[in-house]
Amino acid sequence: MEKISDDLITKARKAGLEEEARVKDAIEKVITDPYQRFLIIEGAAGSGKTEYIRHIRKKYDTFFSGGGRRIAYAAPSRQAASNLRLRNISFALTTQKYMSDFINYDKDHKDPNDIKLFIIDEASLLTYEELVEVYELTKINEQLKYIFLGDSGQNYPYSFIK
Repeated sequence: MEKISDDLITKARKAGLEEEARVKDAIEKVITDPYQRFLIIEGAAGSGKTEYIRHIRKKYDTFFSGGGRRIAYAAPSRQAASNLRLRNISFALTTQKYMSDFINYDKDHKDPNDIKLFIIDEASLLTYEELVEVYELTKINEQLKYIFLGDSGQNYPYSFIK
């Protein structure tokens, strides 16, 4: 087995840090720019997409005014939502649970108008119909911003739009 040179390791590490900085800049822009509402972060399995949720939580949980939780963390399956909870996003719910709460919102359920940022991890597992439903249920909130994280090795629902 051939040994990897220190120079190659240094270059790879530098490229990784540059990519991380670009993603963090894109996150900053979608959160702070009033004209940008959507961000899709895609990468292969294990590339660190879900770690960006921890970055967002740490940096932006208190960014939004109005008290209460203003960031909704979701994932399409219980397993994916549990993965978020294992990463200290203790209030992550399934996307279906959010949709149900949005349909039936009252004082005990989630009002889409109260959310400022909707983050969906494993978004590439959503069907096109689910993606449309999420948007339809939340579009009453014209200030809502969306960040979708997904595996580039899976098909995104929007790739089937005709």
